[in-house]
This record gives sequence, structure tokens and C-alpha cells, in this order.
Amino acid sequence: MGVDALEIYDRNLNPLESKGKKKAPTYIPFAEAQKMVLDSYRSFSPQVADIAQKFF
Repeated sequence: MGVDALEIYDRNLNPLESKGKKKAPTYIPFAEAQKMVLDSYRSFSPQVADIAQKFF
């Protein structure tokens, strides 16, 4: 991106949504979001997913 660091507001940008290609849902239920996060971690490291589970 050509910058040394991202600003906080940069983390909240959905580039697909900003280009009109995809609209993100406005609400994701907690259980669905939790599963999404843990499944993502588990796909590359079951150990990391187990650690992340403790935060829920």
C-alpha cells in the first residue's frame, strides 16, 4: 500500500464493498462470528484455534 503503518480507520475499510462489488452484512450474530473466527484459525493451526477459544 506504500505506507509504513495503517491508521485505525484503515482497518475498517472493506475494499470490495467500497468498490461496489460486494456488500457486507450489517449484522453477524455472535455465534456465527465466533465460528467464523475459530474455523479460520483452525484451518491453519488447530493449536491456535484452541488458544483463541479461551477468549470466547
